[in-house]
Amino acid sequence: MPWAARATRSRAPGPSANRLSLFALGLTTILTGCSGAPTGASSPDSTPPPKAVLAVTPTLAAAALATMTGAVPTPAVAVPPLAAPPGGGPPATDAATAVQVVAARSDDQPRTGATPGLRPSGSSLEEHTFVSPTLGEEMLYLVYLPPGYEETDRRYPSVYMLHGVAGGPGEWPEIGIPDAADRLIADGTIQPMVIVFPNADASYYVNGATSGLRWQDYLVGDVVAHVDTTYRTFPRSESRAVGGLSMGGDGALQLAMRFPDVFRVAAAHSPSSRLLFEHAAADVYGSEAYFRAHNPFWLAQEVNPEIGVKIWIDVGDEDPWRWNARAIHAALEARGLEHEFNLFPGLHDGDYWVAHVDDYLQFYDRALVSQ
Repeated sequence: MPWAARATRSRAPGPSANRLSLFALGLTTILTGCSGAPTGASSPDSTPPPKAVLAVTPTLAAAALATMTGAVPTPAVAVPPLAAPPGGGPPATDAATAVQVVAARSDDQPRTGATPGLRPSGSSLEEHTFVSPTLGEEMLYLVYLPPGYEETDRRYPSVYMLHGVAGGPGEWPEIGIPDAADRLIADGTIQPMVIVFPNADASYYVNGATSGLRWQDYLVGDVVAHVDTTYRTFPRSESRAVGGLSMGGDGALQLAMRFPDVFRVAAAHSPSSRLLFEHAAADVYGSEAYFRAHNPFWLAQEVNPEIGVKIWIDVGDEDPWRWNARAIHAALEARGLEHEFNLFPGLHDGDYWVAHVDDYLQFYDRALVSQ
């Protein structure tokens, strides 16, 4: 089914007063689930959101229409503690926020698909380094080359898969992206594509406000340029996607909204996006103005509705970040940006992402242009 036929649709926003009303109504409706499950959802979330999240909604709605550089007072959101994950063990606390996240399950042995080298299907997962002019150091990345890459001279669409705050280039391969790609390409479900797994530490994919490390420039500039000159990709935005999990999901959305000339397709898988500056990492963002200029929820209030970026968001119905993801969904709705939003069963953990790698690759397949 064509991408546009599956996407959430909204009318173009009207005057600012109507936009505020639409946004406040849309955000409240989606957070409370009054109209049922979000678009594309396979698992309705029947539990009510934390009262503090609902209480802060009108303030956030009004603040979102104010200047990006204005200092807007916002109340703190106290999210109830999350129960321990199945199997025992306490939840892992994210030091930058009051929200708790369930640590992803680590297998005793890495998945076969995570080992660099030639694969039985004829694809390969390669580990390389290159010198980043922006960071001034050698950086490691992994790249998946589809079956037949070495036997033809054809070009391929590309997908950049961003890791979470405690992950690295091997995170998505261990979740099973190469294995799923091999299988879906072999049965004709998706087109062959080049998949890149870069490294960006715990940067949230922005230029660090206090560290001086330009992670955003490194990814948007150095990594993309290196890949397009090293591999046979289509060097154009509509054939280039960026996606990620947790921190990487937040990064994928804000990078695509800020650089649509680089990434015209974006997917956030369980994005760990903060709504308030006081819950964000101060050393990453530095100020509220900088935070809003690099945050998906706030960017969605200002982005041009005709930006042309194809967006996907998914989150588990027991994920503590689901309310924030739904707020981003509502903001995109109010702004009139077409997108897909999916609420699936699950937590914020490895099992959830493993269960949906096929969904992710099929979204990239239908959203990317390969002609």
